[in-house]
Amino acid sequence: MKKPFHKTLPFRSLIFLLVLLGLAAVIIPTVGRVSHPAYKVSDGSNLRQIAQASLIYAQLHKDRLPEATDVWDYARLLAESDILDNGRMWQSRIDPATESTTRSTLSVLAPAVKGNARVISPTFRQIKPSFAVVLGKITTSAPASTPIAWTRGLQSDGTWAKHSPYGGEGGHIVFLGGNVSYFKNLGSTTAAGELVRYDGKGTTNNILEALPPGTRIGEYIPTPEEKATWNGPRIPLSERARNYTPLITLILLWGPFLVISVYRLTKGIPGGITILLWPILLTVLAAIIIPTC
Repeated sequence: MKKPFHKTLPFRSLIFLLVLLGLAAVIIPTVGRVSHPAYKVSDGSNLRQIAQASLIYAQLHKDRLPEATDVWDYARLLAESDILDNGRMWQSRIDPATESTTRSTLSVLAPAVKGNARVISPTFRQIKPSFAVVLGKITTSAPASTPIAWTRGLQSDGTWAKHSPYGGEGGHIVFLGGNVSYFKNLGSTTAAGELVRYDGKGTTNNILEALPPGTRIGEYIPTPEEKATWNGPRIPLSERARNYTPLITLILLWGPFLVISVYRLTKGIPGGITILLWPILLTVLAAIIIPTC
């Protein structure tokens, strides 16, 4: 005679099964959230390379950083000096402004035409850079704490706008000394501000007060429609589908074990619970290893 289901599935086993499933529910989402830190590391690296290129440019031009008219012209000056011609360095993959552009290689300058000097690429001129730069006369003799480039959207109160690449959650700043720092918001750890005033009179949250007199900011200014649209999630469209891959993988991993476990429990076969330890172990290992890759 077949045993009733409640006889073959003891209450303690059911509770243990629910605990294991709850543990999996906590661990699984962590595997799908590993992309954001990677974007921040990449953006910080891009800003560092822009700063290094600017300092090399200064060595070739009497210690003066590029005196450009806007952020695109700044990139052009670096490219014309054969220092940095990679247009992708000016974009963040997490920036919604980058979604409308391709992932292929992009040069700042257009291909050379016989008898003519290289000019800025029309394709690069159409992109919406994720970073801002300081424009005007600035030399390497300025304090090392002087900002020279940062994540677009930094406001005078030290906060990043909601339409900035990280959706108002913060941004990077690279300084003349070459160091790059990520700030959730300037002044988040000290009310006096986290930037050194250019005149040396304390600290400030206002990026303009940290810049030399007469300089200004060069960055892309979003349209009102873009500002409204870019207040959304900060995962690029091309990456959103890819972020489901870990979840699908885990479902395929857990599925067979769950089926076997339920079958054994309903049939009274030993090992119905312990077999779930394998997918839990693999899930924990994935949650530890994947973020470090």
